[in-house]
Amino acid sequence: MEIWVLRLAFMKLLPLFSSLILLACIGQSSAQDFKVAVVDFKKAILAHPKAKELEASLKKEGENAASVIAAKQKELEGLRETAAGLQSQKGPDGKLTEDAFKKLLELQKKADEIKQSMIQTQSRTQLGLNDLRLKGLTEVANEVGDLVTKANNGKYALVFDSSGATRDGTPQLLDFPGADDITDQVIALLPK
Repeated sequence: MEIWVLRLAFMKLLPLFSSLILLACIGQSSAQDFKVAVVDFKKAILAHPKAKELEASLKKEGENAASVIAAKQKELEGLRETAAGLQSQKGPDGKLTEDAFKKLLELQKKADEIKQSMIQTQSRTQLGLNDLRLKGLTEVANEVGDLVTKANNGKYALVFDSSGATRDGTPQLLDFPGADDITDQVIALLPK
C-alpha cells in the first residue's frame, strides 16, 4: 500500500518537477538564446492528406458494416413475419400444430444465429476500425512530429503542443507569451 501512496504522490508532483526542470533550463540560458515555439499538433494532423484518406477509409468501412447489419436485420424481420404466420396454424384444440411448433423452434434458432452474427460483425468492425484509426493516426503523428523538427531547424529550444488537453478538457498550455506559433510552417511542409 505504501508503494501506491508514493506512486500517487509522485504522479501528482510530476508536473511540478517538470516545471522546475524547465525553469532551471531557462535560468541557465540567457533570454536571447532561449526561444520557445508552439504548434497546434491536432490542426497539423487534420491537415495531413493521409488523415483525410484515413477518415474516408474509416467512413467506408463503417458504411460497409452498416449495410451488412441492415441486411441481417431485414432477414430477421422476414423471420418474424414467417413466425407470425406460423402462430396462426392451430389445431382443432386451439394449440399450435406440431409441425408449426417445430418450424417456430427452427426459426428461433436461426434468429438467434443471426443476432449472434450481428453482434460479432459489430464487434469485429469496431475493433478493426479502432486498429485502423490507431495505426493511421500514429503514422500521421510521427510524420507531423518529423515536420515539426524540420520546421524548428534548431531555432527554438522548446516546441510545445498547443492543442494538448488534460483529462477534463483543460488546455495543457494555457498561455505562453512570446512563443512563436510555427503551425502554419509545419502545415506548409505537409505532402500535397
